[in-house]
Amino acid sequence: MADPERLGQTDDYLARVDDYLARVSARLHLPDPQAGDVRDELAGHLADATAALIEEGLTEEQAEREAIARLGSADVLADRLRRAQQTRRRLLSGAAGGVWAAAGHGIGGTILGYGLLLAVALSIAVLGTVLNQVFRFDWSLDANVPYQAWNTTLAAGALCVGAFLGARGAVRATAARSLHLVREVGPWWALGGSVILGVWVLFILRMPLGWPAVAAELLIPPSFAAGATVMIERPGPRIRMRHILLVAVVGFVLPVVALFGVTVQGRTNLSAVERLPYSSADEMWRALRLDVIGRRPPDDVAAAFGSAGSAAAGGQLAPYVDVTSTVGLAGWRDFRFEAWRRSSGDSSPDPNFGTPFATAPAVLVGTRLQATLRVDRTPGVIYYGLVLTGVGPDGERYLLSGPNGGQTAFVGTIWEWFAVQPGG
Repeated sequence: MADPERLGQTDDYLARVDDYLARVSARLHLPDPQAGDVRDELAGHLADATAALIEEGLTEEQAEREAIARLGSADVLADRLRRAQQTRRRLLSGAAGGVWAAAGHGIGGTILGYGLLLAVALSIAVLGTVLNQVFRFDWSLDANVPYQAWNTTLAAGALCVGAFLGARGAVRATAARSLHLVREVGPWWALGGSVILGVWVLFILRMPLGWPAVAAELLIPPSFAAGATVMIERPGPRIRMRHILLVAVVGFVLPVVALFGVTVQGRTNLSAVERLPYSSADEMWRALRLDVIGRRPPDDVAAAFGSAGSAAAGGQLAPYVDVTSTVGLAGWRDFRFEAWRRSSGDSSPDPNFGTPFATAPAVLVGTRLQATLRVDRTPGVIYYGLVLTGVGPDGERYLLSGPNGGQTAFVGTIWEWFAVQPGG
């Protein structure tokens, strides 16, 4: 390579070369390290070509212009150099590296986000307790949302953090391997990742849901898109394994210890339910609002039904009631199990709903009436009472067994959630 100082290059020459190299660099669209290498190599080539042309008898200015002219248009040269660097093989390698980086950063980010959100949730719980004790300010989560749905909300929030950091890792890994700029790679990752995550969140992911959980899950695809595009060219903080472990300890262990203490203390506050005097069984029946479910059966009919229970598998229940005698059941028909909404801590049906939210016909198998029904497909149901009813000889429906209480939450995809909404 010729020494530029030996050529006696003028400021005009350097200005022309710098201008040409600047136009080539601007058109290259390569990451800074590779763009710098190409620029240095091209500058050396121009110096060598100029020196050779001077030795052939051209003047210095003529040699300078000829060397640049032989390289051709700066835009055309930059396109050729970029294509030579950005091969299809490198692009495929970059895509594979991006997937690997997305998984690694996504998992680490999810753990980090879960720990942070748990710590925040614990702080809010402690603050709520202080407000209640000191200022008599009763603060709590929305009682109309099942606790399982709040767990989903927390998990979805952590996934948003994981999606954001996973997208950033994917874009940078792909750009580094494929020799593309991050601002070129980012939109493609944002589009592809958002579509894949959107399909997964809407149609595949099945979780206990409430409106907060639905909103949190719907934020996962936008979080990925934001991670792939928003300020992607700025270097972010480097998250190391010790950071993840520290947040995991703070976010997972401390809340468990604190909540265990709250649970133990809370058990000492339970008291026996006060028994209220009733003048008759019918008055008690009406006071407990059981007449909404069915009429009170005659004593001999009620005595025909023994122990009751249910087996649960996910949101599917298999209730049963043992039949001790069928002598007094002549003329009875249409036995069925019904699940009724109820309020927290109250075995009575919710007065706002006059019909059960789930029913199933009862089948007599041996000496046991049994059925299967789902209680996790109705949004808004948290507490329920399970009863056995039947139609008597007079054509009226009677409550024969129960209610036996239980707790549930809607479990499904977001698509199914919207499909079962009123008017959906």
